[in-house]
Amino acid sequence: MKVWTLEQIARSLGCSVQQIHRLCVLDKLPSYKESNDRLRSIYSYRVKEADLLKFFNCDTVEQFKRLNR
Repeated sequence: MKVWTLEQIARSLGCSVQQIHRLCVLDKLPSYKESNDRLRSIYSYRVKEADLLKFFNCDTVEQFKRLNR
């Protein structure tokens, strides 16, 4: 199971971390809080890759990475 931080998602989409954080806070983007997973992030929210792809209606990570173009 691959896990993404909010910073990684924002960097891939070319938007701000606050925008992604807002999606998590409003429970639109399925996420969970984790503090012991060794990923460095200001925000404690983590998003599972499967949930991320489903939210953005993508089948693969490559499709997701092309969203900001």
